[in-house]
Amino acid sequence: MMNTLNAMHTLNATLFEYEENYFNCRNAQVVSYLRSKGVPVDYYFYNTLENTKTVYDHLFTKNQNRWLYDTGCLCKQDDFQLLGVKIVDQRYSKFQSAKEQIVKLLKEETSVFSWLCNYYIPHREHYRKYRSFHSFIIHEHVPGKEAKYVVQDPPVFYGEMSEEMLGKSFNSAPGAARGITYADLSGVHVDKKMLMDKYAEWLNGFSDDLTTLAIVKEQLPKQLQADQEKFRFFFAIMFGSRMLFSRFLEAMAFDASLVRAAAECSAISESIHYVLKHSEWDNIDVEKIVRQMTELAEKEMHFIKALKNMQI
Repeated sequence: MMNTLNAMHTLNATLFEYEENYFNCRNAQVVSYLRSKGVPVDYYFYNTLENTKTVYDHLFTKNQNRWLYDTGCLCKQDDFQLLGVKIVDQRYSKFQSAKEQIVKLLKEETSVFSWLCNYYIPHREHYRKYRSFHSFIIHEHVPGKEAKYVVQDPPVFYGEMSEEMLGKSFNSAPGAARGITYADLSGVHVDKKMLMDKYAEWLNGFSDDLTTLAIVKEQLPKQLQADQEKFRFFFAIMFGSRMLFSRFLEAMAFDASLVRAAAECSAISESIHYVLKHSEWDNIDVEKIVRQMTELAEKEMHFIKALKNMQI
């Protein structure tokens, strides 16, 4: 128990925050977990530079839930195999059917991911009334008369959960999502040439004329009161995607100016996102955000042009 509590599986909350602003909860957790196990996950991020129109259309045109956004990166489980990681999904209709396999994996020091219903989980109280579900990581089984499990919801919760609570939450998740997921890391490897080929193929098909940023800059002052959350999520995805892309460029030893340019684009979006997340609409300095967006559009334009002009 102490080893688990001390190690916390090193799911770094700061790094996780970048991923949570890009991926959904499950992929953010899986990526952070793989990093904690020594998998060089930055190589995965070769296509995280999301097209601004695609993000805008999902949030504003289609009015879709932010967490249903299909990122370009790791949108299919096969994508994990780029680094030799095999993601295993096993479906179980009831917790009791899954328990033996969960305990077996935990004894082998393989953490398990499971979709759980928020309704029974105290620290997810804010979401209880919706009977929504969320991804959790199960790290350890603590046997006894009242068995418990060490469960994590990074970056906000790490602690014990009773088997009764875990079972109820498991059994109340949607049937199609009910089960466990784990990572088989026996074949992890890095093939930089293959990754560079994947990147080159992606870059060849990538384009963004950034007219969407002009649209957002025009709409935000008029629609901030009604659509603050949508604007916040737009900049959250921008912030996370550019930060992760800068990590790929750095891992592949691209020119430092490109790494810096991606990080600068991320930082501007992060600043706007922070204000939109933590401020009431009538306290927001809209003129400052408009100025920041003008700067962001210029930096994004120069950055994308530099990527396209670079010899691979």
